[in-house]
Amino acid sequence: MKLEQARYIVAVYRTGSITQAAKDLYLSQPNISNSLKNLEQELGFKILTRSQNGAQFTEKGLSLVRHCQSILDEIDHIEDLQNQSSRLEFVIISPSYPPSKNAFVRLCNELSELNKYHLVMHYAQQYEAYRLISNNQADLAVLLSTNIRSCEEQNELRRRGLSYTHLCRIPCNINLAADHPILRKEKFNLQDLWAYPFVNYDYDDYHSPYTNTPHVSFINPDKLIRVGNGDERIYLITHTHAYGIGAVIPPDDDDAKNSLRRIPIPPDWFMLDCGYLQSLDRPLTAEAQRYVQLLKEELDFLKDIPGLPEE
Repeated sequence: MKLEQARYIVAVYRTGSITQAAKDLYLSQPNISNSLKNLEQELGFKILTRSQNGAQFTEKGLSLVRHCQSILDEIDHIEDLQNQSSRLEFVIISPSYPPSKNAFVRLCNELSELNKYHLVMHYAQQYEAYRLISNNQADLAVLLSTNIRSCEEQNELRRRGLSYTHLCRIPCNINLAADHPILRKEKFNLQDLWAYPFVNYDYDDYHSPYTNTPHVSFINPDKLIRVGNGDERIYLITHTHAYGIGAVIPPDDDDAKNSLRRIPIPPDWFMLDCGYLQSLDRPLTAEAQRYVQLLKEELDFLKDIPGLPEE
């Protein structure tokens, strides 16, 4: 049996007609018909019967169709492997944070001259990044975390075969709607936020150790709202009296500055740890290393923020 005969059988089964299969394969009807007759002689059983209603497969013929389809599927998988070997692939897990996105944009521009590439930025929070990197579904993950360097989390990373590289600590802001009632007071006090709901990200598993709300005294644990992503979070904050905590961003990236007020949180109250996660079994590719370098450059704006404690 030849490979093209397997393609003929699957095409006839799919179309229900030798004539239509020939058209789909850009072949003559006699060509396919004669090839299948030769195959029947070779195998020693009837594959199909021909009538005015089309081609009807025998019981053994239907079994042959299934085997032919499996063979063709495996060939497709092999061809995919061949394509992947000549195609650059890079997948990064990222929070919804402008410097991380900007670094990815710059990397895409640098790699745009390649003939074949598949670049992916997937937005995910800390607990999901653990899972994806552990399963080798990404090259690295950028994290903004409150607890990544704790003993508990470091033990969790070791258990999963992961490594975390610290880059910097990032100060944060309180994000409020520009017309939030708390801003009408003569003096802003963080403790006044206790009366308002806090917006955090949603998680699939509410029992996950990574769902914890930041431990700061002004967040009321009885007034929480969870959303799926950064855009939903900003929309909710600008349309309600809820508030959020967000890492400081470069001034040029503040698209919501007309609808949001960003009030700095004292660094000794709250900061985020920024770094990247990778598998211990997979050294960073050249593309991943370049991305990390671009991310460091995008985070360089932090040097211009006064009053930050030294690392």
